[in-house]
Amino acid sequence: METLIILSTALLLLALSLSFQLKEDNEKGRIVLFVVVFGCTFLFAFLNQFIPKFFESIESLLNTLDPIMFSVGLLITSFILYFISMMISIRVYNKRILD
Repeated sequence: METLIILSTALLLLALSLSFQLKEDNEKGRIVLFVVVFGCTFLFAFLNQFIPKFFESIESLLNTLDPIMFSVGLLITSFILYFISMMISIRVYNKRILD
């Protein structure tokens, strides 16, 4: 189960990095991805300090789900987001080539 969660997270990061690197340059894309990932991490940590009941309710909801179905659903969602990102990246790349 942990492997599927790690795989889906890696797919999501790969999809984001592909879009950011095509939209910006290589180095700027990496910096933007770094800022987005760590910004989200700090945002969730900050929100967890002030709204712990919200995260406790999410945790209790996730504990009631079947772990295998949750992992498979997360993996399928990651694939869908990856292909959406690919389509956006192709449009950005074609626009960059034509301009």
